[in-house]
Amino acid sequence: ELSHVAGLGGEQVITLLTQNLTKNPYETARYMRLGRAMEMLKQKDVLIEQVAADCGFPSPNRFIAAFYQEFKITPQEYILAED
Repeated sequence: ELSHVAGLGGEQVITLLTQNLTKNPYETARYMRLGRAMEMLKQKDVLIEQVAADCGFPSPNRFIAAFYQEFKITPQEYILAED
């Protein structure tokens, strides 16, 4: 969609974004999904499985791994720290 709006090829958009952001577009989208997940985890009685699904992760395990890789804490530890 970005390449269409900008009138550029997909590779050009990826190159421009990568040069101007600290993360490539995939990493940026993943980080944004994880940020949304953090907000959802602040809610009481939220299920990690539901957060994973709502944030576009293919499985709870992939979500937990991505969350830990980015923040060095598991989603469950994050929930407990918020209490």
